Amino acid sequence: MGEEPIILESKLDIVEGFRNPGRLRTELLNLIYRDKDEIRLRFSPTYIEKIIDMYYHVYPNVNVESLDRSGVYSYLVPVDGFESRIPPILSEVRESSDLTRIVDNISDFSMASYDSSWHSAGAHFILSFVVYNTGYYYYSFDGSGGSGSHPKVVIGLPDDWDNDIEIKNHEYKVASALADKLEGRRKFMFLDESLNLMYSVKWSISKRERFIQLVEAIVDLLVSKGVVPLGIFYTKSRDIVRTLSSTGSKSDLVLTDKAIMNRVLEVGERSPLFKVYNKVVDKFGLDIMCFYLKLGERNIIRVEFPSKALDFISIDDIHVAIYIDAIRGGGYPYCLIRAHEMAVLDYEDRLGIEDVIGDVLGLPADMLYSMKQYSKWRSVA
Repeated sequence: MGEEPIILESKLDIVEGFRNPGRLRTELLNLIYRDKDEIRLRFSPTYIEKIIDMYYHVYPNVNVESLDRSGVYSYLVPVDGFESRIPPILSEVRESSDLTRIVDNISDFSMASYDSSWHSAGAHFILSFVVYNTGYYYYSFDGSGGSGSHPKVVIGLPDDWDNDIEIKNHEYKVASALADKLEGRRKFMFLDESLNLMYSVKWSISKRERFIQLVEAIVDLLVSKGVVPLGIFYTKSRDIVRTLSSTGSKSDLVLTDKAIMNRVLEVGERSPLFKVYNKVVDKFGLDIMCFYLKLGERNIIRVEFPSKALDFISIDDIHVAIYIDAIRGGGYPYCLIRAHEMAVLDYEDRLGIEDVIGDVLGLPADMLYSMKQYSKWRSVA
């Protein structure tokens, strides 16, 4: 598959005199306009139609044994037919007011989400520290629910401290306590992250193994409590085109999954159910399923979950839970929005933390940061 990028670069010319930084934007825009014909040729409607046609006529026959899986990539193989689907209960649900008509059917649904952030002052602060904060939100259709956050401060970090690892340890505690708050027969935990873990391929093997063990521990914990863990996220992945190419169907176009799904799905519909294959899930025995869900025009999310969740929940229930929560959120799951709000450490929070540490140490502000940091804050006009 032709994945060579279009590279737009200006002539390197070290000028004499002092240039206005404001000219950069003009230079970037001129670069794009200069090569507009090449861009239009690559992404022409003809090529897009070719990919859509291949999706309909080649993809239904894809199986993992027939794929050329060279490279560290992700592939999606359909596992339950190939038509787009929408649960009957959602056929006429498009806005919040419509939920009243189906409230009896979702009375035993409960949903939760958690999200995390951290702040570290880095090399310019007088000492090493990190602040973790995991925000959470939960509710059920019987009217119960709540939200809050769980912060943690670590001061004096050892050299081998890893925030990616430590935040998962922190989240495990929150996930366990939050799952116990969920009631009803159909319980869901919305996670703003990918469960296929392809992003971890750039890490060292030891770190990847530790991280995946922690993710598995959280997933297993939730499943043991009858809660379905759902990775819900926007993605720029090109897994569909890559899978088509691996069958021998060559294409010059690199088209994102969301661009394809925006064409083939109606609002409220989900794609076929796919099994995820990649170097990470294969090596560590992770059995991850996924589908795409169209929440609105050009609003396509990817949903991932462990296949063992289907032992106690239906794919339609997962679909319904996400879609009705997205309606509550105005186009994006409300649980994820609220958990993110509770997790964020804004500028005032971060500055306040550093001020308090300075106060505890009895140091004035001009001794807390390096001169390089102060120079960044001062005007250079």
